[in-house]
Order: sequence, then C-alpha cells, then structure tokens
Amino acid sequence: MAVIEFQSTVPLPEPIVLDLRKGYSFEPLTLKLESGAVVRISLVMDDTEISHFFEGLGSDPCIAYPVSTIQTNLTLNDVSDDELDRLHCRHPSAEKFVSAVKDSQGNYTRKEFQELRGLGKRVAEDIIAAINRVLALISTSYGQFWLRTIDNDGSDANFVDNASTM
Repeated sequence: MAVIEFQSTVPLPEPIVLDLRKGYSFEPLTLKLESGAVVRISLVMDDTEISHFFEGLGSDPCIAYPVSTIQTNLTLNDVSDDELDRLHCRHPSAEKFVSAVKDSQGNYTRKEFQELRGLGKRVAEDIIAAINRVLALISTSYGQFWLRTIDNDGSDANFVDNASTM
C-alpha cells in the first residue's frame, strides 16, 4: 500500500464571514474521516476586510474577512499498487489515453494517463465530506445559516490542484 497526498482549492457556494479581532488568524483544521483519510483544511481569507465596532469592545475594531475558497490537503494511506501504477501511467493492462495540457505560457504538452475513476471518486467524496463537515459546524455554531454544503451530485469533481506520492 502507498501513501498519496492530494492538494486542492475548492470554491465555496457562499463565503464564510470570519469576524475577528485585528491580528488574529486560524491554524489549519485536521479531520480524520470515517474512510480513514486525513484531511487538513485551511480557510483562505479574501483581501477584502470590513472594519466595524461593537458596543462594549472599546476602540479596538473587529474585522470581518470573507472566505470564498478552502484549501485542502488530503492524505490517503491505503492506495493499492494497482491504483498507484495507474496514477503513474504504468499499469500493464490498462488502456492509455493522451491529452494536451496547456501551461502558464500557453504551450501545450502531451500527457499520457490511465483511467482511475475509483480513486478519483474517493478523493472527491473525502474532500467534499470534510468541507461539508466544517461548513455545518460554522453554520450551526457561529450562526452563519446562509452557508450551503457542497453538492456531491456524482459528477467527477475537477478541483484537485496537485497529487503526489510519498
């Protein structure tokens, strides 16, 4: 069995609003899912800040920061050798596909890949489950009832930024 780490940036349906004292920040949250996967979640605060004063807090303003994206780091500890071979496009009997990937300078590179639907679905489900758990916690515990969870409609989520093996 291999260990694989997936990094992703996921846009939220509606932003979370963090109401903080000046200079406060959040450490990433680490969750262990029922599947056994470990997900680290970071809230990405937008550059926009809204200062306001609350009665009884003196002259120190509170600042509201919207969070419209969440960064995740998913670690799977039980990836099979078969899945690993497909991930590296070296499975002997799996069909190979070719795509053209465009880089930041507009150049195309030919990339071969092999289908890995089961692992891809698992990654998407684990990331969505972790984000939805955090959204539910924030919604109910901090009164942000407008927050909606991310739908898991069965389509392949295309939000993994980087995958690496360890």
